[in-house]
Amino acid sequence: MSEDITTGIVVRNIKSKGAFDEEEVDIHGRLLDASVDAKQDDNNFASVTEHMDRGKYNQYATCDAKKIVQKGGRVRKVPLKNDPNHCEIFGITIKEANNLFSNHRDWPSE
Repeated sequence: MSEDITTGIVVRNIKSKGAFDEEEVDIHGRLLDASVDAKQDDNNFASVTEHMDRGKYNQYATCDAKKIVQKGGRVRKVPLKNDPNHCEIFGITIKEANNLFSNHRDWPSE
């Protein structure tokens, strides 16, 4: 059974102006499986993003999982082989997600 993240920082890689503009939605316009990283009750950015693949992304945005849950969404833990903190957001609209994750920041240089 999948674990839901209900509190703690949620981090999203950004590649376009709207953090979620290119995601799939259901017939009600709600996100289906947008990738993020999170750990239950963990607000430490370094800890949460430790295994996150930055790939070609120049920016990231953050939100508290509580805010997603308050909007009727879920943050479901879906670990990947190389990223145990990988999760998926679903159940909120793209507009709601973009508003929650509107604090775009540049990734620090490595």
